[in-house]
Amino acid sequence: SGGGRGEEPLGVALLRCFSLVRNWRSLGSLRADGTMGCLDGMRCFSMAWVIFGHTIVYAMGAGGLQFDAELLPPGWADKLPPSTLASFSLPPEGGRLATVGYQLVPAAFFAVDTFFWLSGLLTTHALLPSVRKAASAGKAWWSAYPMYALGRWMRLSPLVGVLLLTTVGLLPALGDGPMWSLGGAEGDACRAGGWWLNLLYVQNLFALAAPDSALWRCEGHLWYLANDMQFFLAAPLFAYPLVTRPAAGWALLATALTASTAANAVIAAVNGYAASPLFDQTYFTNVYIQPWTRAQPFLVGAAFAAFWDRLQGGAAPLARRHSPASAASHARRADPAWLVWGLAAGAAAVMLALSFGTLGLYSALPSPWSEAQNVSYIALSRLGWPVGLSAVAYLCFSGQAPLVNGLLSWWPLQVFGKLTFAAYIVHPVVMYGVNYSTTAPIEFSDIWFAKSFTSFLAWASLLALLLWLLAEKPAANLLALALGRLGLKG
Repeated sequence: SGGGRGEEPLGVALLRCFSLVRNWRSLGSLRADGTMGCLDGMRCFSMAWVIFGHTIVYAMGAGGLQFDAELLPPGWADKLPPSTLASFSLPPEGGRLATVGYQLVPAAFFAVDTFFWLSGLLTTHALLPSVRKAASAGKAWWSAYPMYALGRWMRLSPLVGVLLLTTVGLLPALGDGPMWSLGGAEGDACRAGGWWLNLLYVQNLFALAAPDSALWRCEGHLWYLANDMQFFLAAPLFAYPLVTRPAAGWALLATALTASTAANAVIAAVNGYAASPLFDQTYFTNVYIQPWTRAQPFLVGAAFAAFWDRLQGGAAPLARRHSPASAASHARRADPAWLVWGLAAGAAAVMLALSFGTLGLYSALPSPWSEAQNVSYIALSRLGWPVGLSAVAYLCFSGQAPLVNGLLSWWPLQVFGKLTFAAYIVHPVVMYGVNYSTTAPIEFSDIWFAKSFTSFLAWASLLALLLWLLAEKPAANLLALALGRLGLKG
């Protein structure tokens, strides 16, 4: 049956949601406003960095002792029996993680913090005008909260559902061989019932409550989505007072950021953690995947969104704020040269120090870092990284870093940026399928690393394209159609 006046019949509208031609055109469509275009590059390079790090992490179970020896710092094999040590050779200077260049592998943890920062920035950037519009109309924004939460669940869950179905039903039949059974732990956890934790986005909390259970290991990389959903649900608690009572909103943001920083420091100090989830599984479950310790980038992103909104005249009347003249005058800025160069140099120094300053941490096992070094890095690294990102974003948004902005805003990155969510979802499937279908343990080498990373990035991108066209975009179209027919769109 048809809809209201001017609407196409519902059946036709439903079919159009799955139109490959329509979805392909949508993939290639570019935004008219390029103010925030640098975020596309940040998103794409961060996704590549995730795959870069996971290329090693997801191969370790399929690698032999020689794989570990070529990678891990000196000291890791000290407790192995002599008969085992005789079966492989140890590099005299230790594995690659003890070198400067390979610090980019553990530094890939910051790619996840970049995504949390992006989420905080974009969520708050969308919420502030929504709350402001409701307030100016005398309406209670919170009445829209159920649809706000449901919309997010419906945005994330179709691809999560596809992944779960693939892992439970299809993946076991995709490979065979002597190594194949070694890569089945996550699939076994999903088939044992862990899938529901992913669909409720609570697997990180379940891991804390029941660390010995295997259920939370179902699709282990999706811990990120659990945190992202939890941050998204909490975001209005900050956005609402930032509009209605700005001083209280900023105070609340500052308090939450301080509390998250303190939680990292206290938990790390009490448990004596080294500053890497590669060294301690309990650090992974108690710190690395918990929302109160991972909230710093999201909160910094939210604060930067509020700051930028204020620079753009966020409190101005709607008509004046959205006029082309107002947008142009506020986006472009001409700050003093010392401020521009100071922000650029400061961001570069902080982010490079965080990425390569871990050389001492990974120089030996156990790590030679002191308790003060470990606690400081755990508490402050995920604060410094998003602050550096915010400085870069400010310079790009305001047109004061044209070379960097030109690279990050390059139009192909805007197109590929739409595929990063699907690439994140699917890339471990590619890695498991390749790594565990071998007939012998993987032997680590620089050549293997380069070839594997390149091929995984290519295959993840290709599968992401198919998933976007056939599942992610149709699901988004269906959601938009439903909201429009119900009069809830916008």
